[in-house]
Amino acid sequence: MEGKVTLRHYFSVDGYSYSSETKTITVTKSTVEDTNNATVFILLTPGSHRDSNNTDQWGYGIVGAKVDVSTATGWVDNNKNLKINLDTYIESWPNNGTVVTLQDGKKAWDMPLNTIGYGYADKWGNQDSVTILDQIWSQWSDEIKKQADGTTLDGLTKGDIKHVYVVPYKISRSNGTSGTGSTQIKDLHIDSEIRIVCDGIFTARFFVEDAGATEDTPISSRYYVKNSTIPENNGKEMPENFPREKEVKGITYEFDGWYNEEGIKLSDDDWNWTPTPRELEDGTVDFFAHYVAKTQNITITKHVTGLFGDKDREFNFSVSFSPAATDVTATKNLREGGTQDVANLSSFTLRHNDSITLNGVPVGTVITITESDASDYTVTATGATGSEQKGDNASFTYTVVANSASTQSMEDGESDIALMSAMEEVVPNNSITITNTFDAPVDNGVLLDTLPYILILVVVVGGGVLLFLRKRKNDDDE
Repeated sequence: MEGKVTLRHYFSVDGYSYSSETKTITVTKSTVEDTNNATVFILLTPGSHRDSNNTDQWGYGIVGAKVDVSTATGWVDNNKNLKINLDTYIESWPNNGTVVTLQDGKKAWDMPLNTIGYGYADKWGNQDSVTILDQIWSQWSDEIKKQADGTTLDGLTKGDIKHVYVVPYKISRSNGTSGTGSTQIKDLHIDSEIRIVCDGIFTARFFVEDAGATEDTPISSRYYVKNSTIPENNGKEMPENFPREKEVKGITYEFDGWYNEEGIKLSDDDWNWTPTPRELEDGTVDFFAHYVAKTQNITITKHVTGLFGDKDREFNFSVSFSPAATDVTATKNLREGGTQDVANLSSFTLRHNDSITLNGVPVGTVITITESDASDYTVTATGATGSEQKGDNASFTYTVVANSASTQSMEDGESDIALMSAMEEVVPNNSITITNTFDAPVDNGVLLDTLPYILILVVVVGGGVLLFLRKRKNDDDE
């Protein structure tokens, strides 16, 4: 804050009467740059929920970090939190601490075990301080007692902790400051998870990336004695909001199973899981799952018919999806054999007996196929009974749907996924045929607008012939 402030001092010489004096002070911005502009806050256990607002789960502030978010984009939560590309914006950790890369590729601060943390200032401006490791041990040892057999603590001490790796989860702002000087808690926070390397205990954590989400959600954590095996989801039931199949915004998703830290999908036979030495390097073994959209491949074939149908013509098409299906790929199948990748579904062409395959269309997606620039043709499509359109702007809509009462006509053994037209007709084998027909009328030389005159002429000529024949007959009779 810059500007002028006036101070008034009251004083008494004899203890009875008071006088005052004033002094105006000009406040200017400091020319000394505060390069350490962020405070680190860490969760006190590896199993703590990173979005927790419970102050008991968080340690005191560790001062002395530096971030530069002047060019940062992607702020969320009402422009308060930044959760992506954090390594780009964190310039240094307290005391220029050591940064290591963990086995899962994440970067972490190897926090010195004698690191001091500072609390928020009280009304007199005083701040408590504590060794962060003491806070961790107090909270973590209590958690181990809750989640593991109490005997696992026999002989286990704070001294068995070898490393505390601090992994940033988000940078938050607009927190305000507290305290003064070198221990001041800054407005910018680096909120972080921790991984503890300990001689006797390791942590197993399970995360799920929900359908349509962009980040994973922790669903279980548990502490194990070294040499233990890990059951699926730490032996817990899956939360109700993570069923095997779910629908989000009209798209059907299915649970894709668990993957280890190396990205290898685990089968049912892999449980109980035995952690590898590499997984145990940072004291934490993580498993990840996600949902994938149930998909189908859709084929669109062009067919040209009619006396004047041009079977070598390139007909213009576009395909759109609702909601947008960005992961769909497309392949053109040429009638001569061979294929071509189609990069732009908003503009492509098909000839007679060419086709295009849409790969990986999510269940629930509405597909709109539009043909243009063929006004001399009439256009029909599979499943669109009675819907004949002109080719200058012919459009047909289909929906990839799960098998339901409306699709029970499907034979036993067929897929439980169907392609449904806008007219609620099931499209067999997910194969759509777009047919263009050009049957021009035969030109017989007679125009309808001249026909009345021709008829008049015929009557006149016919009348003249009759008069001529009658006159001739009369002449013969004479």
